[in-house]
Amino acid sequence: MLKKHYLFLATISVIFLIFACLAFYLNENSGKNQKNIKLTPISVMLKWLHQAQFAGLYVADQREFYRDNGLAVSLVPFDLQHAPIDEVVAGRAEFGVAGAQDVLIARAQGIKVKALAVIYQDNPAVAYALASSGIKEPKDFIGKKLGMVNSMDVQYMIKSLLSSSGIDINNDVTIIPIGVDATELINGRVDIATGYITNEPLQAEEAGFPVNIIPLTKYGVESYADVLFTTEELINSNPALVRSFVKATLQGWEYA
Repeated sequence: MLKKHYLFLATISVIFLIFACLAFYLNENSGKNQKNIKLTPISVMLKWLHQAQFAGLYVADQREFYRDNGLAVSLVPFDLQHAPIDEVVAGRAEFGVAGAQDVLIARAQGIKVKALAVIYQDNPAVAYALASSGIKEPKDFIGKKLGMVNSMDVQYMIKSLLSSSGIDINNDVTIIPIGVDATELINGRVDIATGYITNEPLQAEEAGFPVNIIPLTKYGVESYADVLFTTEELINSNPALVRSFVKATLQGWEYA
């Protein structure tokens, strides 16, 4: 009876050892196969410098959501010589991030690009002024110096605000080009500045200058902001690649 008991335990031990070895083998080979997967290299042209604005793409890359979808992605930051639409149309990047109006304007010009997904459905563009100025709404812009940041996205929204408010951009305000910070407003070079609610107004506040923010949506000026886009040619020639990129990117944003 005792021999049978030991024989039973020995048999169970051998079976367990076999399964353990098999599991180890499968796991090792699975890892090797994962590493040996041929990834498709693609580039994504961003609409600005690397920052939290593109968090979902960074997460998709770092969490290997792109890799899991067979992609090796290079995220290329913006510079003044390389606009996202131009880079994608020229074939130097497969995908891009641009403002909705950039895609609309390109389409209107006959450029065959298409939006794939809207990331920011609320546009962050705003006008803002020092609280001490008393400027709180568009009618207060008249006769003032309006700082315009070098961003087609922001410019489009601000010009729409002026037009819808009955303000003549050529006669009622003085447009002054400004940089992408609150410096010109703080030093008095302009009376009103423009930018993103997530950026420049906060810089002024942190520097000790409270501001009044003029939200454009309050005056009926709305537009999608960041959208993923590519060319019609890529959509038609490689729809699986496009689907994989969109799927992984949205997964990254959901995780973020």
